[in-house]
Amino acid sequence: MATIEAPGEKIAVGDLVYEADGRFTEFVDYGVAFEDWVSGEPLPAAGHRFDMTWEGTVTGLLEGTLSGVEYSYTRADGRMALHFHGCLTTKDGARISVLATGTSIDDEQGLTRLFQHIELHSNFEAYQWVNDLPVRGEATLDATTAVGKIRATVA
Repeated sequence: MATIEAPGEKIAVGDLVYEADGRFTEFVDYGVAFEDWVSGEPLPAAGHRFDMTWEGTVTGLLEGTLSGVEYSYTRADGRMALHFHGCLTTKDGARISVLATGTSIDDEQGLTRLFQHIELHSNFEAYQWVNDLPVRGEATLDATTAVGKIRATVA
């Protein structure tokens, strides 16, 4: 990848684009309650599906807030398929579309680790540099508290 230039910055592979800290604020279930999932109830053979509204703050090269919906499907074996649509609103009021897809695993500490491919897009002139930026996300989610942290870097 050639070096991408943001206003006043050269960005290279591995550089931090943003970190987001936030929480899930609303859960829509399709027959398996979120509380049953986090309590350790066995997954049904069909797995389960949640639409989870997320809100958080963003720091790093991009700063502001991030809100959106995580469309999550958990297979019967416990692996999750993730699809997030959101809006990153910068401190100066510009909006950047965030699309993240990926998968997850649970670690030994009971946290869910997410691995994502992230696409950013904005038509605000000052942020059009994000449109071709390859971004990889790694996140952790504590399902018992609904708190998550995302670290997005240049892929």
